[in-house]
Amino acid sequence: MINKDDIIFEVLNMDQKFSERFESLGIVKFSLGMIANQEEYDVVLEIPDTEDENIIIAKINAKIQFIWSFFKLYTDKLSKSEENIYNLQLSLQKKKNVLSHLNGNNN
Repeated sequence: MINKDDIIFEVLNMDQKFSERFESLGIVKFSLGMIANQEEYDVVLEIPDTEDENIIIAKINAKIQFIWSFFKLYTDKLSKSEENIYNLQLSLQKKKNVLSHLNGNNN
């Protein structure tokens, strides 16, 4: 069953040698309800054979990011960047201390 929160992917056979129409190989859906935050997700969506679901006839590798608030997205990115900068500053200070001790300085 498909609902309004689903992204639908349909794989078409584009080989028109034998037909004027595209042949649908299958449909797979991805529910946006599976996304808990606004980060990018790597997903693999598999399209099974209609006669035997154990046989996969196509795979879709996709990056999916559902953004519901650009303000929140960039606020979160800013917070993560500030945290990364702080951690790098701590690491830099530790390395300076190690170098200072190796040189025989106690500064």
